[in-house]
Amino acid sequence: MKKLIVVTLACLAVCGVWAQNAGTLGASDVKEYVSVVLTMGAKEVPQDSLARYGVLVQTRNGRMATALVPVDNYETFLHSGLVQVQPSTRVFLRDSQVSSQPATKHCENHTAGVRPDEGRDEPHAAADMRSDDPHRGHDMHRGHPYDHEATDRPVRHGRLSADQIADEDARGCFFGLLLGGSRNWELVDNAAQAGYWYVDQGLNLDVRTGYQFNQNVGFITGLQLLSKNYSTDVDIDNIYYETRHSNLYLQLPLLADFSLGNEAVRIHLALGGYAGLWCSQLRNGYVYSPSGNTGIGWKRGFEEGYDQRFDAGLTGGVGLSFQLTPYWQLRFEGNYYYSLISNKQDPYKQYNRTTAFGMGLTYHF
Repeated sequence: MKKLIVVTLACLAVCGVWAQNAGTLGASDVKEYVSVVLTMGAKEVPQDSLARYGVLVQTRNGRMATALVPVDNYETFLHSGLVQVQPSTRVFLRDSQVSSQPATKHCENHTAGVRPDEGRDEPHAAADMRSDDPHRGHDMHRGHPYDHEATDRPVRHGRLSADQIADEDARGCFFGLLLGGSRNWELVDNAAQAGYWYVDQGLNLDVRTGYQFNQNVGFITGLQLLSKNYSTDVDIDNIYYETRHSNLYLQLPLLADFSLGNEAVRIHLALGGYAGLWCSQLRNGYVYSPSGNTGIGWKRGFEEGYDQRFDAGLTGGVGLSFQLTPYWQLRFEGNYYYSLISNKQDPYKQYNRTTAFGMGLTYHF
């Protein structure tokens, strides 16, 4: 009878310890992950695609990222083709540790299928993947066991926010081409000496380049061919004679570009200045020439000592961009150019006031 009582108490004690351990393990909410290095095949990988497999991005540098992949989803994620995957080690983290701030704990050796000691408070981080030993780490393709040594390198456990990932995706150089039109008119000091001025249309060709610092701030420059045309008429013996002035400028804009929006559509505001050179001039109609040859006809070229060929001023504009692919962007823009330098010498001054619009594609490296 005594033996039966002793055996019964021993069984109850074992069951109690097992139940306590099971409860502790469940309460700790430990999950098993594979720490990996991802090589992005494109500048942007849709975040919902990564979230579908439970991938937690930890750090990001250009196209390289370190991440945690739930072990149950690893094989499926590996064969999804979204990114190139280099496995590191298997780690066990609680949900609170995955979303915590960067930690500096060291990883310890584990083999496949072995859990850490119950109740351990220290997270088990990924081992250093930069070892020169080709056999170190777990080969998920062949099913080899993990065999990692401890590392003294600090390991990040915090996830990057969606904004941080978007900034990494947006950062880089870009190049593009925009084509559109322009409208120009003249601000004249003394209109009585030269009749009346009218708005005229022209061409806008913008070869664009620049750098995007993050998803909200960028820098734009390039070369621009811009028509700054206008028309005039003069009253000679109660007869009005019209003249069309066709002027082509080569400009270098320098702008800061600020944008708001999401991954698909963004609104842009650009502010800055420009410098330019008046490249060609054609006058057709009543041609006035300070050096003579005034009359009806046409004249190409500049009046030396009368025309000011250098131009500079302020510019600003608004735009809309659509992300077509991870690399290509469709842009619509409207800009205003406020010249600070007169394009004529004495006896009167006149300044270009130009609006330009364009649409085109930009390629982001």
